[in-house]
Amino acid sequence: FGVKVTKQGAFIASYDFYQAAFVQMEEITGDFEFVLPNNVFSLLAKEMKGQDYQLVITETSVYAYNDVFEYATAIPQSESSTVSFDDMQQLHSTLKGTTKKSGVGVKLKTEAINQMIENGRAIYEKDSTFEFDIKGDKCKLELKSSSGKISTVVMLEEKAGKDIAFSCDFHFFSSMMKKAGPTVKLTVIPERMLLFVNKPVIYMMSLS
Repeated sequence: FGVKVTKQGAFIASYDFYQAAFVQMEEITGDFEFVLPNNVFSLLAKEMKGQDYQLVITETSVYAYNDVFEYATAIPQSESSTVSFDDMQQLHSTLKGTTKKSGVGVKLKTEAINQMIENGRAIYEKDSTFEFDIKGDKCKLELKSSSGKISTVVMLEEKAGKDIAFSCDFHFFSSMMKKAGPTVKLTVIPERMLLFVNKPVIYMMSLS
């Protein structure tokens, strides 16, 4: 979980190898940057909700406190294969241009997708394949695993920019859909990633 604040505003990212969420806020300004393990930030957000507190971060530890609460923990050493916050900032800055040039918009009713997701839990396995096949004004959704196959066809809210097929992780997609309103608009960057904007947050996940 990374935070960078400048005089132009704040950039916040929560990320791993497979998915990420970005937020930009102009209301918060300053001059600082830090990265924390996501579980540490989640704990602070839960325990200190609605409270002011001081946060001290060093290369090896985190210390948070106010008049009624103190929390201290060591920061695990990052592995060389870990995605860096710099990588996320670079990715976010390039996404805008990439989305305009090669992104394909897909607009669907959330209820139709959630029904498919709910039915799919009966056969879901870790290596399940969740496939989208978009042609004209229709989208075929199919989940396949060693336990079986479930598929359905849903109508698009509006015709996509072009026919496209892709697959993604069922579990990650399901968690992303929990943030959706009645209608979800996805942006597909072929063979790379799937984007979902739920202002002010942009969710991103890699395609299979």
